[in-house]
Amino acid sequence: MLTASDQTERGSVALAMMVLMLMTMLGLIVIGRSQGHLETAARGSDAAAAQAGAEQGLAEALALVGGGQRADFSGSGDLAGGAYRYEATATTARSFEVYAEADVDGVVRAVEAVVGGRALYPYTLFIDTAATLEGNLGTVTGRVGSNGPLQVTGAAPGDSVDLYGASASCTGCPTTTVFDAARDVPSPNPTANTFQACPADGIFSGPISGRSGIPVLCEPSGITASQVVFTGSLVVVDGPLIIHVVQGLDVEIYDATINAEGTPSDFQLLLGGSDTANLFSLFNTRVDGVIYAPGRNSTVDQVEVVGSLTLGELHVGSGSSLSIRPSAELDGFEVSGWQMSAWEQVVPR
Repeated sequence: MLTASDQTERGSVALAMMVLMLMTMLGLIVIGRSQGHLETAARGSDAAAAQAGAEQGLAEALALVGGGQRADFSGSGDLAGGAYRYEATATTARSFEVYAEADVDGVVRAVEAVVGGRALYPYTLFIDTAATLEGNLGTVTGRVGSNGPLQVTGAAPGDSVDLYGASASCTGCPTTTVFDAARDVPSPNPTANTFQACPADGIFSGPISGRSGIPVLCEPSGITASQVVFTGSLVVVDGPLIIHVVQGLDVEIYDATINAEGTPSDFQLLLGGSDTANLFSLFNTRVDGVIYAPGRNSTVDQVEVVGSLTLGELHVGSGSSLSIRPSAELDGFEVSGWQMSAWEQVVPR
């Protein structure tokens, strides 16, 4: 027969066991939740690492493009707990589409972006100050740009016209794109350590060696004439032929075919000086190449350019003609300023 004391003791033991069981169950719950939190934290850490790895792939692709890579390419690398890879597809001469992904402990993240650069001579025709275009411009194609007013009374120039800054306008252009700030068009500055000498009489004609890009420097103290002249048939040998004419010398191009049917980047004529100090005239001429003279004014007639023409001011009179066609080769020439845009996170492939 149980006494009151025995019953009390048994009740105490049962209560203690129930408390112990509850504490054990609570402990298991806490441990389970803690493990869940740890797993969640680990997955979050893996996701962040995978995202960083994918972005690392984009950065490597951008560095390779900036270093000169121009064809399609791919790459990969290791990460702590995983790896990343990237693929870049060239869409134009100065644009790539890049896909990159990373896998860290089974967590995969992927990103895509567009990598683009600026060509050194992106415009078929660029005017820094002003232009009056009265003559035959029916064959001026490609991109046209200006920092100043364009007065067009003949056929509209170019496939598109970009206007830069408050001074730019176009009368007679059907479609334009307007930019707030003027485009920087610096005067050419000969900075090479080694130069070829300009012809003593200042006349360029016949076969001329570019010596694989060693520039020719024409300055007043180096020639006997007061102007530099291009005439006859000029054939570029061992190009590119790069010619710098500094301030103080007039330039005349007449009855000339320069680098005809050649690669436009193989002939580059870079003129310093300003319109008030130096003349620049082009008559009855074809040039396959680049003429960059942002400080000079020019009146042209019977001129054909395949490549790029940059002038301070341009006048094409009534009855005169100017034909300019773009070059796909120049579109990818000396591309710089590569940047990433259109970045977005995507579903892994």
